[in-house]
Amino acid sequence: MSLTILTLVLTVTLAVPFGLWCKKVMNHDVAFVNKTEAFLLDRLHISGREMNWKQYLAAVLTLSAASLILLLVMLLVDGMDPLVAFGTACSFVTNTNWQSYDPMLSLGWVTETFGITVQNFVSAAVGICVLFALIRGLTGRQSAALGNFWQDMTGAILFILIPVSLVSGVILSWQGVPMNPGSEQYVALTEPMAATADGTILEEAVIENGTVYVDDKPVPDAVVITEQRIPTGLAASQIAIKQAGTNGGGITQGNSANPFENPTALTNVLENVLILLIPMALCFSFGFMVKNRKQGTTLFAAMGVLFVLALAAAMIPELQQMNMEGKEARIGVAQSALWSVSTTAASSGSVNSALNSMNSLSALVCLVLMQVGEVVFGGVGSGLYGMLAFVILTVFIAGLMVGRTPEFLHKKIEPYEMKRAVILCLATP
Repeated sequence: MSLTILTLVLTVTLAVPFGLWCKKVMNHDVAFVNKTEAFLLDRLHISGREMNWKQYLAAVLTLSAASLILLLVMLLVDGMDPLVAFGTACSFVTNTNWQSYDPMLSLGWVTETFGITVQNFVSAAVGICVLFALIRGLTGRQSAALGNFWQDMTGAILFILIPVSLVSGVILSWQGVPMNPGSEQYVALTEPMAATADGTILEEAVIENGTVYVDDKPVPDAVVITEQRIPTGLAASQIAIKQAGTNGGGITQGNSANPFENPTALTNVLENVLILLIPMALCFSFGFMVKNRKQGTTLFAAMGVLFVLALAAAMIPELQQMNMEGKEARIGVAQSALWSVSTTAASSGSVNSALNSMNSLSALVCLVLMQVGEVVFGGVGSGLYGMLAFVILTVFIAGLMVGRTPEFLHKKIEPYEMKRAVILCLATP
C-alpha cells in the first residue's frame, strides 16, 4: 500500500511543474525552443505560418498516412504476415498499440527501434498537438488560426516526450532493462524439455539418458532442449516512451510483467508514474493556457476523484481475495491493481498482470474505465479533449436547467456544438 501512495503522490507532485512546462513549449513561450523549431523547419523547407482548422487537420492526416505506409512497409520487409502487419501499423499509428504477435520472436530490432519506437513518439505527439489546437480554438477571440502543426510536433517530440523518455530510459537501463543492440543470451533451463521435430512441446515427456519417452514409449526424432534463447536489444528506450506516451505495446509477450521490461520495484513505480504523468500534467497545462488555473484544477479534481473511486473499488476486492493467479509474484496484488486501473484509465494498454485474472468487481472497474472512453486522465492529449466533450455536454445541460444560455470559456454552446460534442462522447468508447 505504501508503494501505491508513493506512486500517486510522486505523479501529482511532478504533474504541476511539468504541466507548466508543456504549456510554455506548446505556447511558444521559451526562446531557445522557438529558435530550435524555427531552425529545423527552415532546414526542412517547411512553412511556419499559422494554420486554420482545415490546414491543421490536413497536416495531421498527411503525417498519419505517411506513418502508416512507412511502418507497414517496414513490417512487411521484416517478414510479418500482411494482415497482421496492416493491423499492427494501424494500431501503432493511432496510439492503440494492440499486438497480436510475440514482439521478441516476430520483429527485428531495426523495426522495433526505427518503426515501432518512432511511432510511439509520433502518435503521442499528435495527441498533444490536437489537444493544444483545440485549446487555442476555445480561447481564440478573433483569429481562426490554431497554430502550426509541424512546429507543434517538433516541440512536443523534442522538448516534452524526448526529455521524459531520456531520463526514465537511463533509470530503466540502470535497473536492468536491456539496452544492448543486436545481442541475445543463452541460459540453461532448470529442467530439460522435450519437443517433436516440428517444435511441439511434449508436456508429459520423460527424458532418460538423452532418450525421450511418452507413456513409456520412445519418441523418434524428439529433441531434448537444455537451453533457452533470450533476445535482448534496445529495450529501455522503447519501454520509456511506451509508458510516457500511453502507448502500451511492449517488447515481450508478457509486457511489463516480464523482468526484461520491469525488473525491480523502482521500475514498477517509475513506469506507473509515466503512464499517468503527461495526462495529469496536461490538465494543469489547460488551466495555464486559458489563463484560469481553476479550470485546470477542476478538471484534474474531477478526474482524480473518479480515479481514486475506481482504484478503491478495484484494489479492495483484490486485497481481500489475495488471488495471485495471473499476477507476477515479484510485483504483488496491490501494485497489480494500481497498474490495471492506471492503464485502463489512461488508455495505455500496458500491463503487469493479466486483466482477466482479476477479481470480477476489479475487472468490471477496468471495463467501465474503457467504456467511458478512457477519459479519467486518459491518453496523452486524447484523454483531455475527450473529457472536454463531456464538459461541454455538462455545461449545456446545466445551462438549460437554470435558464441561461450555456457558455464555456466565453463561447456560446449551441446545437451545432452540442451535436459534435455528443458524437465525440459516443465515438470515444
